[in-house]
Amino acid sequence: MLHKALHQKTLDIVHQSQLPYLVFDEQNQQGANFAEKFCNALSYTFGRGFTSVIAIGSDCANLTLAHLQQTSAQVQLSQNVIGADTNGGFYLLGIQNKSYSRAAFLQFNWGTKKLFTQVVKHLKNTYSKATIFLQQQIDVNSIADVKALLNFPFKSLFVRFLQLLLIQLQQYFTFSVTIVSALILPHLPSRAPPYCTT
Repeated sequence: MLHKALHQKTLDIVHQSQLPYLVFDEQNQQGANFAEKFCNALSYTFGRGFTSVIAIGSDCANLTLAHLQQTSAQVQLSQNVIGADTNGGFYLLGIQNKSYSRAAFLQFNWGTKKLFTQVVKHLKNTYSKATIFLQQQIDVNSIADVKALLNFPFKSLFVRFLQLLLIQLQQYFTFSVTIVSALILPHLPSRAPPYCTT
């Protein structure tokens, strides 16, 4: 339920941005693991002639249109942009074709706390312009992430809605927010599919 709502929210933001986009999801992703799927999506998009790509997942509840607009403006100025998540990865990557190396990206430690640092180091070593950093956000990959999201200082309208919904459910039913969260979250994949916009 939550995964589908996050997916739709992300797609709505991408539509609002009016940027050209491609969606890579369970139906068209190719690869044996997340690293291969992510790299295949970037390679395919760059292979279509785009000089820069904005890759986002659908598991960042606080992603806003402003994030995409800011990133789009920066990549048009030939900048790379990255937004860290609280798990050591990233929720958004605006990357120039000149900075992308499939071989290097496949070697990163995906799904670990090292990923963000590895990507930033790669961008620094392969591109002369400084990388732009967006505000850190929470990717929702676990029940602990939902709890952290509800306590995060910045809350999008979506997160405030989720918070109110959980409070109402807690008041209506006799179970705790933890049990309610457990009922909502088992449908989350281990990683969300990327959207690539240019």
